[in-house]
Amino acid sequence: MDETKTYYWKELTLNGKYTETTSALSLPIYIKDCNLSFILPYFIETSHIKYFINKYESLLICNISKKLIDSLLEEYKIYNLNLEFYLLSAICQDTYILYFESEEKKMLYPDYQNERKDLIKILDLLYVKLNLGNEAIKSISFKTKKKAVTINNFFVLTDILDALIIYYGLNLKNFEERKQELIKDTNNIKLKLLDEYQKWLLIKSLYNYISKNNLSTPILNDDLRFIGYFMHISQIPINKTHFEISLTNDINTIISGDEIKYLNLFLTRPKSFFVK
Repeated sequence: MDETKTYYWKELTLNGKYTETTSALSLPIYIKDCNLSFILPYFIETSHIKYFINKYESLLICNISKKLIDSLLEEYKIYNLNLEFYLLSAICQDTYILYFESEEKKMLYPDYQNERKDLIKILDLLYVKLNLGNEAIKSISFKTKKKAVTINNFFVLTDILDALIIYYGLNLKNFEERKQELIKDTNNIKLKLLDEYQKWLLIKSLYNYISKNNLSTPILNDDLRFIGYFMHISQIPINKTHFEISLTNDINTIISGDEIKYLNLFLTRPKSFFVK
């Protein structure tokens, strides 16, 4: 078994850090034996699922989490999907850890916060070119670490601007519509809330699955328990201020009534995750 292609189960410690589990691990679970097509339609975002499946060939999950997933599926009468839920649990854990612990969050802060603003600037520039022609833009400047470079040659400028117009799929007729589509796709999430946003995506996606997208009925506590059980089994905290998720063999002891209420708030009154 290639260790670089194997995902090792993590535990959330009391100091709020994730470490590889010291508990007994299961036999390898091979990703090729799992099929997540049953749940993909319910997930709002699936890129992290595809990323994990492409990166790893197998996973090792701690035995107590494995047993608790078995108990969870049995309690909710979900049959013949155990391997798939072991995999899904590892994927959700890995995704949350990426955004929870990443040191790159601070480095990326300006880019996350300013992507929308800078995209609007370049789109407005391209509109000038589309509306008034090539001669309306006299130069473009680029800044390296050592110096600024200015491009003012008509033909080179035309090549650069035309390439951007083609890349973004713009013309005068569709400009406003495309502009809004492009802006909508920017990383306009508040970076300090990126891990909480990923948590909201997970909670909403699991709710879509367990409720079968039945949005016409009130949120059921049983559905919220399913989400809470799954999150804690996966070592994902429901409340950001709570660390070290202790697991016992009894699935009914691993979440509290307050955490059920917190999950309800996540679904009914989500935080503002986006830069305005």
